Amino acid sequence: MRDRTGETRANCLIRLFEVLTNEIFLHNSSKSTLDTKANSIIIVIMGVAGSGKTTLGKALCSRLGWSFYDGDDFHSAENVEKMSQGIPLSDGDRAKWLETLKVLIAEKYKAGENIILACSALKRSYRQQLRKSGAPIFFIFLEGSFDLILKRMDKREDHYMKTGMLESQFEILEPPENALHLCIERPITALVQESIAFIDEISRER
Repeated sequence: MRDRTGETRANCLIRLFEVLTNEIFLHNSSKSTLDTKANSIIIVIMGVAGSGKTTLGKALCSRLGWSFYDGDDFHSAENVEKMSQGIPLSDGDRAKWLETLKVLIAEKYKAGENIILACSALKRSYRQQLRKSGAPIFFIFLEGSFDLILKRMDKREDHYMKTGMLESQFEILEPPENALHLCIERPITALVQESIAFIDEISRER
């Protein structure tokens, strides 16, 4: 006669093992997807030309081990030519540029990468375009006086942005409401420290 009690117990153990294995698999799969997006932080350092976006961005990435992208590198040849001639860009000129940056942000966010992007993002509508990437974006706004930034730009020799275009950027600038505002009169070390504290706070809240 077969021991049905033993057989029943064995079947129950097998079934329990299958259920637990499946639950662990589903949990790990779900956790992996969630953690990837939860840990991905996208920082955009914004402000007019000459405010120090690239300097701060590279300094932060050096400290954090993140990837840095300079929005100026993604302008079309036509845009670069216009700016080289001192001609301000129109919203139409910036449209494809912003679309390219939006795609970049979406790709890096989907890949779970932490990045810092230097981008003027002068208008609210420009920032809204970047947010269409679907990624939560955190802005750091570098602000300073026209005279201070003009002096800094006069010293630059390796950039296509002409000093005469600075006035047009100030004219269309719409300071962000929800962002970390940093005064560029302070030392770069202080700006880095405050930015890292800002990023740490973001990490804790996510």
